[in-house]
Amino acid sequence: MDRRPDRPEDPEAHMSAVPAMPAAPVPRRLADLDRHACRWPVNDASLSELHLFCGERTAATKPYCTQHCRLAYRAPPASAPKKGDGHIYPHS
Repeated sequence: MDRRPDRPEDPEAHMSAVPAMPAAPVPRRLADLDRHACRWPVNDASLSELHLFCGERTAATKPYCTQHCRLAYRAPPASAPKKGDGHIYPHS
């Protein structure tokens, strides 16, 4: 007795069962963002170009989405000087 599952007539019929990948966020203008939209710049706009931002939903109390928070809020490296370590840094 053959125990293989029945195959659909259409070889592409099984593709409908595969969940669709989420769409990539569409960069948006600052004027189009609400207060819960990520404000991470996604392009390197010159003065004559439009600045675009991520626009994904922000993490709680942050101006960025979870992915961009990981980039923006990182602990300093262990070798970084600590406050009050006696180093004097020149003013820029």
